Amino acid sequence: AMTRLCLERLVPESAARSSAAPPVLEWLRGELRAIGPLKSAEIFAKITRTNARAMLRSLCRWLRILGHAGLVLTIDIRRLAQSLPPGSDGVRYTAAAVMDAFEVLRQLIDNADQLDGLFLTVVADSAFVGNDQKRSIEAYTALKMRIWDDVRARDRDNPLAPLASLAGGAPS
Repeated sequence: AMTRLCLERLVPESAARSSAAPPVLEWLRGELRAIGPLKSAEIFAKITRTNARAMLRSLCRWLRILGHAGLVLTIDIRRLAQSLPPGSDGVRYTAAAVMDAFEVLRQLIDNADQLDGLFLTVVADSAFVGNDQKRSIEAYTALKMRIWDDVRARDRDNPLAPLASLAGGAPS
């Protein structure tokens, strides 16, 4: 994708440009519905869960090469803890979708050393550290083991911990 975008920039204005740049940009933003317009750019797959980390790693690398300090990525997972009834407004996450989201977060943590220049912030509320066995951190031990402190003071957060409470007291 980046090669195609760079080649598009090198084509003189008077030459006939292909129409590959707009679909490539839509593809990178996750807005492209059909993959057909990308065949001329030699891209044959959508960005999915299986290749998204490689794309994120590539983006981080490109940003560093271009002289940027890095990328700040904020993921808001507060909606995952809400169990909405079918037919209600908004996105409804099943328990399986919550587990899938937790797995993606775990994979991002495990690949942190390969994501140069990435600062990841995950926004959650108290339900994330609650006791719900299907929608809280208790549902996925592998993620909990990566972010939960072994020792936590009851009256204050550990400023060096991977999990910090910014409002109220420390999670119990």
